Amino acid sequence: MLRSFNPKRSLFVVILSLCLGAPIIMQAHAERLTLWSVFMMGADDGWVVGEAGTIIRWDGNDWSTVTSPTTEKLKSVFMVSDTDGWAVGEGGTTIHWDGSARARNMGYSETKHFTIDTVPPNMELLSPENKTYTVTDVSFSFTASEAIPWISYSLDRKANVTIAGNTTLVGLSGGVHSLVVYAKDVAGNIGSSETVYFTVDPTAPSIFVLSLENKTYYTTEVSLNFTVDDSVSWVAYSLDGKANVTIAGNTTLTGLLDGSHSITVYAMDAAGNTRTSKTIYFTIAQQSEPFPTWIVATTVMSAIAVVGAVLLVYFRKIRKKAWKAEE
Repeated sequence: MLRSFNPKRSLFVVILSLCLGAPIIMQAHAERLTLWSVFMMGADDGWVVGEAGTIIRWDGNDWSTVTSPTTEKLKSVFMVSDTDGWAVGEGGTTIHWDGSARARNMGYSETKHFTIDTVPPNMELLSPENKTYTVTDVSFSFTASEAIPWISYSLDRKANVTIAGNTTLVGLSGGVHSLVVYAKDVAGNIGSSETVYFTVDPTAPSIFVLSLENKTYYTTEVSLNFTVDDSVSWVAYSLDGKANVTIAGNTTLTGLLDGSHSITVYAMDAAGNTRTSKTIYFTIAQQSEPFPTWIVATTVMSAIAVVGAVLLVYFRKIRKKAWKAEE
């Protein structure tokens, strides 16, 4: 029993101090008590709990200690009735009052840490790029903003293909393609990259030389005409194995020297594919072209025919004169 202080005055001090959120110290028979919580059922029924399992009850006239089943610090008390109440304290201690104080220690699990993640991974395609490739196997690489347990891609809007990481797109057909990469993080959030469009053009243009032939030309200027079956970004020719000469299209070769020559035409398309034409061999002869033999032969034959006709007429006249003289 705590009787070393004025009960009513002490009750006021206890209630005021605990309402202000500060523990109080009560002195009784040289024993100091630090109290932490008070609950008043009425003017003649109140409860206080504190250090070392302390439980004190007010009956309207006096304070009395209640035998406590614990030595743990009790931090809070709540009463439903004079035979039903609870006090809780450190170490998970709970005490139930049903006419006597009974301890009920609550168990607790290990602390589990968890993270809430609603942000999808950020994916960036590094290759292929928005350009034209001259090969059918194209490198496929990307980066992710976090650890990714699942990755897939869609080529030309077809069904997703699951991959383990960077890879190579093989056997691509010529033409325009689209690519998107998808990723799911450990929280299940799915992110995707922007769509990348690229072109595959593995075929070089074909070149056909039209104007030069494997023959002799009796002039120092020869036309160079050709066709290409694709749009080109660059055209050039090489004469007699010398350095390439860039041209815009059909042209004329001038100042050619007598003798044998060779020429090859090169073309590059927009994708960078390069192809060469067949090499044409030809000869330049600056002297006049020989007089055509068929003209000479025709002239000779004509002359012979004329002379023959004249002689025939002459001999006929001579014969007629001879016949008349004999008569």
